[in-house]
Amino acid sequence: MANMPIHEAFKDETYALRFMLESPWHAVVLGRMPAAMQKYQRARIAAIKSGDAALLQDIELTIRFLRYEASDRVNIKFEYLVVEAFEALQGADAVEGLLDYQQRFIARQEAAEWDAVPGCRKLLHEFVEAGLSQSPSWGSEGGKANISQQTRLRLARHHLLGLTREAQQAYSSGERHKGWHLQQRCHQAKKLIAPLAILECKSKALTSIKALHGDEVSQPVLAWVKDNTRLREYEALRDAVQAVKLAPARPAQTLRAIAS
Repeated sequence: MANMPIHEAFKDETYALRFMLESPWHAVVLGRMPAAMQKYQRARIAAIKSGDAALLQDIELTIRFLRYEASDRVNIKFEYLVVEAFEALQGADAVEGLLDYQQRFIARQEAAEWDAVPGCRKLLHEFVEAGLSQSPSWGSEGGKANISQQTRLRLARHHLLGLTREAQQAYSSGERHKGWHLQQRCHQAKKLIAPLAILECKSKALTSIKALHGDEVSQPVLAWVKDNTRLREYEALRDAVQAVKLAPARPAQTLRAIAS
């Protein structure tokens, strides 16, 4: 990396980033993320020193996004583990009841969450473009009630990432009208995230188990997950990603980057 121009070094990470975004193997992706974040940090420092404002924006966007991605990955994995624990303790019939409860809850709550968003009907274009008009499926996790909601939330974040990157590239290349248009779409795409996040939070498996059966059932499920799975390891990897901070550039470096 030291012998390569910084923009080429960051470009070399494109395939690794694509894997982290697209792979269904949560544990593998989480295991790779901390090292990737350290690479991006080094690339960011080099971009600041070289005064490459466009590259700096792209790197910082990627770092911020991967923080969300790490959190989303752990949340999806945790949801799957809770369902697995519930089945181990209560049986397959109990899981069917749980998934049915979650699906009915989501169906009731969904309209209310979207109606709470100002101008929600104007979001239809971005909703479709983000792939949210179809039922998301991701291997064995597809259709598992709230896991589908978590996948939808990830899709919305990925859509926003793509639009933001396009807008930044347009502005950097002098296409101000295109950049402005994409920036307006970014504002719309951001509105997709809040209702999806609220709905996902309210329909979590552990919350639903507590609503159905009380603490006497939900607490042993949580204890089983902690004692019999790699949850703590996944959380530690997520925390390592979250710990990567974007230290502000020194004033002289910032001015140089802006002026380029």
